[in-house]
Amino acid sequence: MIIASKLTQTLSPTSLIFSTTLLLRRFLIHFKGAKLVQAINRYEHALALLWYFQPTVEDWRKKGIQDENMELIDLRTKTSDPEVTQKITIMISQILTNIAVIKLKESKFSECVKCSSDALEIHPTCVKGYYFRAKARLGSPTSGATEYQMCLKDLNRAVVSIQSDAGAM
Repeated sequence: MIIASKLTQTLSPTSLIFSTTLLLRRFLIHFKGAKLVQAINRYEHALALLWYFQPTVEDWRKKGIQDENMELIDLRTKTSDPEVTQKITIMISQILTNIAVIKLKESKFSECVKCSSDALEIHPTCVKGYYFRAKARLGSPTSGATEYQMCLKDLNRAVVSIQSDAGAM
């Protein structure tokens, strides 16, 4: 996760959503052009607008990045508007699943599982999170029966999420 700039901290949640949307549209060029390293960097920067670490001590650069000197800022907690909160939640999960698919393409299976799990922690009905996590679990050369069972659970949860979304319409 990236440490946010002072500018990010002064913008409203709605302004940050707008900025992130514009950035994500520009980043598709890197992703579609198979410039995966650039795409990852861009997605991480977009994520830093919505979900980031902030130092809690002034001399954190001297001390280094340590958990006790950092605070996780989740933009969803900075608004009381449920619609804005939902947009931020979906955006964060989309960015995380975009990072996950790149990690999957790079055969970085454990990193893909982590990104997908983070997306699911934020948005438990994120079908892409379940799908990419399942693919990563099976893609690893060390996958066995345990990973296969976990993969099936993920795919079943994805189906349930799709069905519950369809039932809500």
